[in-house]
Amino acid sequence: MRKAGVVWGIFMAGIAGVFGCSEPQDEAGLSRPVVEEPAETGMPVTDLTGAIEPLPIFGDWVSNHYRERTAMFSQREVEPGGIAMVGDSITEEGDWSQLMPGGNAVNFGISGDTSAGVLQRLGQIKEVQPSTVLLMIGTNDLGNHDIPVQEIGDNVEAVLEELMTFMDSDDIYVQSVLPRDPSFTARVRALNERLMHEAYMRGTWFVFLDDAFWDESWTQLDPSVTDDGLHLNAAGYARWVDFLQPYLDMFPVVPGTDIAIPAHYPPGGKTHYARRAAEFEARDVSPGRIAFVGDSITEGGDWALMFPELETVNFGIGWDQTSGLLNRMEQIERATPSRVVLMIGTNDIGNGRPVADAAANNHQAIRRFKGFVTAENILLQSVPPRGAELNAEVLEMNARLERIAAEEGVDWLNIYEPFVVEDRLDPAVTEDSLHFTAAGYDRWQGLLEPWLAR
Repeated sequence: MRKAGVVWGIFMAGIAGVFGCSEPQDEAGLSRPVVEEPAETGMPVTDLTGAIEPLPIFGDWVSNHYRERTAMFSQREVEPGGIAMVGDSITEEGDWSQLMPGGNAVNFGISGDTSAGVLQRLGQIKEVQPSTVLLMIGTNDLGNHDIPVQEIGDNVEAVLEELMTFMDSDDIYVQSVLPRDPSFTARVRALNERLMHEAYMRGTWFVFLDDAFWDESWTQLDPSVTDDGLHLNAAGYARWVDFLQPYLDMFPVVPGTDIAIPAHYPPGGKTHYARRAAEFEARDVSPGRIAFVGDSITEGGDWALMFPELETVNFGIGWDQTSGLLNRMEQIERATPSRVVLMIGTNDIGNGRPVADAAANNHQAIRRFKGFVTAENILLQSVPPRGAELNAEVLEMNARLERIAAEEGVDWLNIYEPFVVEDRLDPAVTEDSLHFTAAGYDRWQGLLEPWLAR
């Protein structure tokens, strides 16, 4: 569903909602507001009709608050098609109707909640028929209950599977858990890596809030966005909403540039393309380097280590396809490389793009490279093997690419034959039938050395 129509505005007054007279302690031992009369419905918290029973691990305050909030969720009238904000106190304290005034945002945050607590209340989210779900959960699992990362990840996996029974995967946004004090840094990073994996495995979005909220040392929450080291202040919510905008706009371009991201890329592909292309835009590359251009197989190569005697620059982007390469050609041209080593097309094949189109895009890329690099300094490589079920497409692609190399007078390197075993990528050089292990890069290095040594 299209999100670009969300109108963004940031009005920070009343961020924490309506405060009660007392300030009980939440599971983290920090003062949290009591919502005496939720403005969304006017329902008094004493009416617990429809409440969901809290988890046994919750303390008294969180248990009571969980009952009150779920009772309120069950009774409020919500217009279908809104944005469901799902999480714990960090979500609950956001005044989302003010933060996203045009998005029909609905607050499903519960202070003290955990991944298991969210899992058991998904039925209430289903009832409001949201167009979008933004999920951030897990900090209380880590900080208050010492739940292992694997268990939290399993719970979030189950949450995503349930959401996908009534929503499209690209309408679901998994947000990274925010930093806390340095004692949690390793576990927060491990959890976010697991959450990213679960999101990408299902074709949902993963929002890299890490980039916006870690401090300069990358050990804790940026002090400018928090008053207690855990929860967000007004500046934190402003930063959060600002950071979410390109995700909800589905990344039509790389932020800060006019580089278009192909609309057919999956969520993971769009976000990774945006991050890498933004890095390329910001870095200062000395001219005359050897540019390695391609997708994740190229990105994964430590070219400076493999060829320490040469000056190299890595222009690989995981998930990228030939259409994405064409959109970022100006970045490569600005780097003024002395030579170009190109391999791209396996993601076109894997995502069902026509082989003829992918080959034509390669052809166009070669012609554009020849505008700033001489033909004898361009190396076009074949696509390596992958699963046997795609072998016919790989062979067709490589036949087309070899003809393009001959037509354009650039050098050709067939890396298919040295890597194929029974119509698939040699198991000795891969763990997933697609990407290279260290042994794969060693083999590739040996194939490239004669050309690079000229």
